[in-house]
Amino acid sequence: MEASGTSNMKFAMNGCILIGTLDGANVEIREEVGEDNFFLFGAEAHEIAGLRKERAEGKVCLKTLVHFNYYGT
Repeated sequence: MEASGTSNMKFAMNGCILIGTLDGANVEIREEVGEDNFFLFGAEAHEIAGLRKERAEGKVCLKTLVHFNYYGT
């Protein structure tokens, strides 16, 4: 993974599928290249409160979160 937005922009211009968190330049890159060409690693901001609540209540474990991020189900 690359931390620099400039490098990620170069990757996108060369047709790479990006794997990244939805912050910084990645937000704009994802909008331009489309969600199909960007693998989102992690949750979106609006999902955080619900995930914290579920974790605190014991409804979800780390294994479930990793599986969801990897398989999308």
